[in-house]
Amino acid sequence: MAIPYRMYGVLLVGSMLIPLSFKEVHETDWWHRDDPRIGALLQAVAIVALTVVALAVMARIRGRWKTKQELAAALKEAAKRQRVPVGITLLMAFFSLWYSLVREPITPTILANIAMLIFGIWLMLVGLREDRGWPFSAGVLYFLSGTTMRYVGLFDSSDDWHLLARPSW
Repeated sequence: MAIPYRMYGVLLVGSMLIPLSFKEVHETDWWHRDDPRIGALLQAVAIVALTVVALAVMARIRGRWKTKQELAAALKEAAKRQRVPVGITLLMAFFSLWYSLVREPITPTILANIAMLIFGIWLMLVGLREDRGWPFSAGVLYFLSGTTMRYVGLFDSSDDWHLLARPSW
């Protein structure tokens, strides 16, 4: 059952990272209503807690542990195996805190773009490791579409598009 769950997770995460990779998304004030600092803190704590619980369930399914040291080792091993999904989940917790405390759009934009690159490479590696074409193809397509969006974004000031449409000579 890992393949269907991973497919839905890839679709959700991949489609969520695309808008987060644009600075204009982070410049809007939709998350700043009525001083949400406590809500953002609780949201970040909930994300981290649910991530730890999910890792504990994965560790419990893969092996047995009885002491706290064995639990810590099993959690560390589960997090190591799932480093990209766990990293993206913790990135979302960081975004929640960042939006409520700092309100600066450049850092989350850069982090989302880095996450897009890592996510595309991770998909390619999953496809290579499991010898499956769909994850590899999705990773290549995601990586190329992300780099294409960034390339188009370089020329995305509305004042410059008219220069591309008609030459100045």
